Amino acid sequence: MKHAPTALAALTALAAITVLSLAPAGRAEDPAPDALELRLRLHEGDTYAITTTTEKTKDQWFKDTEATETTTTAMWLTLEVLSVEEDGTATVRLTYDRIVFKAKDLSGSVEYDSQDNKGDVEFPLSLYQTLVGRSFRAKLSPTGKVLRVLDTHAISGAVMDAMPEGRSVSINCPGGLQATKLTNPRHLNDLAALLFFPCPDEPLATGSTWTREEKPTGDPVVSCNATYKLASRQDGVATIQVEGTTKHDPSVSPGGGTVMTNLEGELEGTRKGTVTLDEASGMIIESQITTALAGEMKVKPIVMPNRDDEADDQQEETSRPMTIDTTTTLKCEKQT
Repeated sequence: MKHAPTALAALTALAAITVLSLAPAGRAEDPAPDALELRLRLHEGDTYAITTTTEKTKDQWFKDTEATETTTTAMWLTLEVLSVEEDGTATVRLTYDRIVFKAKDLSGSVEYDSQDNKGDVEFPLSLYQTLVGRSFRAKLSPTGKVLRVLDTHAISGAVMDAMPEGRSVSINCPGGLQATKLTNPRHLNDLAALLFFPCPDEPLATGSTWTREEKPTGDPVVSCNATYKLASRQDGVATIQVEGTTKHDPSVSPGGGTVMTNLEGELEGTRKGTVTLDEASGMIIESQITTALAGEMKVKPIVMPNRDDEADDQQEETSRPMTIDTTTTLKCEKQT
């Protein structure tokens, strides 16, 4: 098995660059008498099978050399509704059933499928294997907002225990930084937020639109403004179209820190897709969201404390054109 390089660390596996938490919805257009009020209406004992897949291609140019990185991250999860309060607030349990991770670039490739790899696997893929079979709980509002995620420290602690000795060194392993993001409890919030559609405050007529200003979570998205449109309704299924613009800062880590202190700039682009919802339950049936980003990053010289000034003066600021294309799909099927 070949390994992908450290650069893949910049690509997030769990929840990838398209995972977002949302601010309160703007007011939709005035609804018709038969308007649809989208709400999450779960029932205790309901069970759903969910599959989410993120495919990402990142291109960047180092002077005259093009470097392409591709990753695919897929997760199969079981969602169980544990309880539903009188106001519709639900507590659910999410269990990792299977994880697939693939990555490839100029240096090689790495591939993992928890269904085929039952024994010991090398770091960083061992961190993904630690998640399989584990569960966490989430509390959801009737509008699909994740109010709270429980059991985060148990899962993140198990992942931390799977880290090899010398953790600061292990991050530099192929894909190491990307995998170690699993140790941050925040990744569970990002995953939970991905699985539920953020319902607007007002009832909707077919053709109604509403906007949202989206805030960063899993990936370092600076901002994203999206417009949603209730495109059609048929046989209890609502189809919603999504279009928006987004900005992304690759130098910023998911926790808000800096990955590369000498990297400056932003990528800008578009975000669009389609979501189909079950009107009765408010659950996503299927969704596909695509983000296309492009820009030019400036790489500043790194001043080393043990180097003389003359050596530092010889370093020059360079530009690094970069594009990132991401497609995230989600499918959900009720089991009981």
